[in-house]
Amino acid sequence: MTVEDMVLKFETVKGSKRKLEMITIHSQDRRVDIEKPLDDATKDMLGNRFKAYFKARLNGEKLVLLGETTWNEWNKGR
Repeated sequence: MTVEDMVLKFETVKGSKRKLEMITIHSQDRRVDIEKPLDDATKDMLGNRFKAYFKARLNGEKLVLLGETTWNEWNKGR
């Protein structure tokens, strides 16, 4: 089983064609690329921001958030 540390970007997606507010979660290289309805737990995590960055660990199929980070950390991996 492979364990990999990465930085993820969480970004809310709004639009007139969407019935639900959505969240996209992806890594710099797009190996993690998720779009799902915005739930209360994620909304609480983001607060009033529409975008945030988090350190995460991918352990096989399990994704674990380790804590919040900054755009600078996200940009290092690009």
